[in-house]
Amino acid sequence: MKIIKKNKKKVLSLIMASMVTISAFGGCGKPSQDEGTSMEKLGKLEGNYKKSPFEQIDVNSDTVKWMCSAYAVYTKYNNKDLSAIGGVKESGGEYEQERIKRTLSEGWHIENRDDVVEVVNNLITEGYGGEYKKVVKKLEEKGLLDLSTEEAMAKLEDDSDLPRYQDAHEMYTAYGEHGMDGWDYCRALQVLGDCYQAEYINLEECLDLSLPIAKKLQSSFKSWEEVADSYIHGYAFWQEETMEDVEPRFRIEAYTELAEMPEGPYSVPYDTKLENTWGNGEQKKEERKDKEIEDGYTPIRCGETDVLQVRLPEEYIFKKESYEKYNITELDKMGPDDKKEYSVTYKAVYLDEENSAEMEQEDILKAIEATKARAEEAGDTYEVGEVSTMQVGDLTISYIMEQNVEKESGSQYIKYNAWTEVGGKYLLVCSVAEGALKDKTLTLDWNSDIFQTLFSDIKW
Repeated sequence: MKIIKKNKKKVLSLIMASMVTISAFGGCGKPSQDEGTSMEKLGKLEGNYKKSPFEQIDVNSDTVKWMCSAYAVYTKYNNKDLSAIGGVKESGGEYEQERIKRTLSEGWHIENRDDVVEVVNNLITEGYGGEYKKVVKKLEEKGLLDLSTEEAMAKLEDDSDLPRYQDAHEMYTAYGEHGMDGWDYCRALQVLGDCYQAEYINLEECLDLSLPIAKKLQSSFKSWEEVADSYIHGYAFWQEETMEDVEPRFRIEAYTELAEMPEGPYSVPYDTKLENTWGNGEQKKEERKDKEIEDGYTPIRCGETDVLQVRLPEEYIFKKESYEKYNITELDKMGPDDKKEYSVTYKAVYLDEENSAEMEQEDILKAIEATKARAEEAGDTYEVGEVSTMQVGDLTISYIMEQNVEKESGSQYIKYNAWTEVGGKYLLVCSVAEGALKDKTLTLDWNSDIFQTLFSDIKW
């Protein structure tokens, strides 16, 4: 059954009662695609794991985007980052890496580096394509391939394997021998992305292994909608369901939402020339780092692919080591005597269902409540303001300030938390903190106009 219309308008809701036949894709009979065989096996990995000398942001070409787009339905369905290889938001962390490792172990029996190529080779040379071809052969033996899917299923309505017969008939009518390729090859690319995030393979190895698979996938279909159609049909076949069942419909919904995104994954042209664009990745990284700090700007990373930049006065010293290691931007504000006055930290996240200005404010207020409770328990003098807003150019800055003086030592600190939406795409979060010993005067105060400096020159 056809799931996607050529004009890419939404074609399904979860309560849709009927669907149109897939034969409109290519008509009955032999599909127009070549009847190729499965691709050759990938070569073995050499040596032990070693981190690549570059990151995705350094080599994020249309080829790399194309690879991510190939498993975008999976990424969207699991609420992951559409632009990142492996779909992990903001370079994951240990918790996310352990979760991915568990998934690879439980779902694919991948426990370490040695298992990666073996599992992926099984997917691209056999996968569920082998089972699909067996079912197609049974349909042929029953003389049903020349009938429409509806006519064929009417003759098999009492067969317990009816869902798989229906899926296979629909896929074969549209794509012939390649009917399951979207399912097998997209999953192979997804698994490689997961193995990269699990640090079983590095980024360069992931891209090297992914490239021939992406090329084979591209040659098997004519458009993103055909890839998605094969992928979701393959999912239904794997689950022994039909496209009318709930889980396939969820994935259809995911596809249609992706297809409607102006700058979504399918904005990468399907016929993109797929080629190695990361061979000089180390050089590109050095060029990227130079570019990010040109003209006095300091970089603020957002996820695996984007960078915002802030320009500050020269007395703000960029701590490059934190940026490279933690994906955050730290600066120290130096005073006239070359001593640190206070610290500034920026982070940027994509605006989505999990990251919004309202959610950031809620998290900050929860943290403040916890700090307040600890301070009161210790007998400290703790003050906190209300959430306020101010305008800095085109940006509306929300902020809240807190201050504490410790009862025992007299040590004191003042801290601002601020956040703003940038470009309709990013949430930029900034914190400013200053500490001092007893009887020292703090540089910051309740009426500080610090944000006129920290947010006045942002580009993205």
